[in-house]
Amino acid sequence: MQRSYNAAYWRERAEEARAIAAIMTTPIARREMLQIAVAYEMLAERAERTVDRRRYRATLVATFPSGTSRP
Repeated sequence: MQRSYNAAYWRERAEEARAIAAIMTTPIARREMLQIAVAYEMLAERAERTVDRRRYRATLVATFPSGTSRP
């Protein structure tokens, strides 16, 4: 079963990664953790776009029921 996570979930993961990075003493490890945080932010943005796309499609379906022409 595939799980679906929303933008808030990924933003929370990013915040946790930044908090972990803040206490790391090794510069390379800190940098890697911050890169993970950036990746989580990108996933949050992707999740938002997915929701927006689904809302747009739902609007199209409601506006142009099956069998009618679309612009």
